[in-house]
Amino acid sequence: MPLTFQVDSHRLNWKRLSIQEKEAHLFSASLLLDELSFEDGMTIDQAAAITGCPPKIIEIWLHEQTKARHGFSF
Repeated sequence: MPLTFQVDSHRLNWKRLSIQEKEAHLFSASLLLDELSFEDGMTIDQAAAITGCPPKIIEIWLHEQTKARHGFSF
């Protein structure tokens, strides 16, 4: 049975989450998304359908991955 992200994406308000909740969501997403190949043209919507991650979390995760690859930190 594949793992999926379990959150009500319609109710997820990223701006209202605590830092710990944000980190937990991004960590969970990373476990699911690290195996996917966005370099081969996979879209955020396709990744969301496969993993169950809300598209907003995937978008933030991809942004963080890009910053990490280029040596930026926040």
